Amino acid sequence: MNYEFIARTVDNVELAIAITFFWRIIDVEAMILKSADTPGDICTHARSVIIQAVAGYKLLDFLTAFNAIVTKHILGSNDKFYDERGVELLNVEVMKFHCVDKDTDSILQEIIQETTERLKALEKQKSDNEVNEARIDGEIAVEKARAQLEMLRIQASVEQEKANKELVVLKKQHEKEEAIIEGGAEAGKIIAFLETLGTEAPAEVKMELYSMLRRLDAIKAVSSGNASLYYTPNDVNLSINSLDTYSAVHNPNHSSPGSKKALM
Repeated sequence: MNYEFIARTVDNVELAIAITFFWRIIDVEAMILKSADTPGDICTHARSVIIQAVAGYKLLDFLTAFNAIVTKHILGSNDKFYDERGVELLNVEVMKFHCVDKDTDSILQEIIQETTERLKALEKQKSDNEVNEARIDGEIAVEKARAQLEMLRIQASVEQEKANKELVVLKKQHEKEEAIIEGGAEAGKIIAFLETLGTEAPAEVKMELYSMLRRLDAIKAVSSGNASLYYTPNDVNLSINSLDTYSAVHNPNHSSPGSKKALM
């Protein structure tokens, strides 16, 4: 049901307030016994409460929260008036209000318009702030993602360096093992060569002879290719006696020209 009545604020501004009440019957017998005009009683009692409530606020304060003020004093007061009459007041809303004085009402409408525009501006600013916050959050998320990718790249680089280092160590280990194997094989050749020469020649002579034969093998290996290399006798410590010795060792039945000349 809808009612309109006059109320006055604490700063002496008369307001014509249109109110809508929502109520229901919960006890028919109590309603009939207590009141012959239940809607009228509800309106009269609520109007009295609202007039007293409005009288405690200034106009601008009432403008900012008129529905909350009315609802607080009507529904939040634990008033037994409605229970005694078998009814329950469900809700109350201020549908509209205006100043009784026309000049004051014009000012009121300007105030309402300014308040509305201010609220719109605040909502727009809030929306803009939310957009900016979302943009900033997005930029922060992008920077975090970039930082994480950079960290992953650095970690991958570090892991690659570790793997390369381990590979180098492994290669060196393999080279060392190969050198040990080759050295063992070479040592076996040396020992076999020295044992072949017997025990009469001194060890120094045997080693010198072995070294000379290895140098001759190296020269032979180089000369068997297509490249042209030139050595002086001093470069390879080569002499006629060395060639004779090498020939004698590798071909005992062949006599070199030098040996023949020596026999003559």
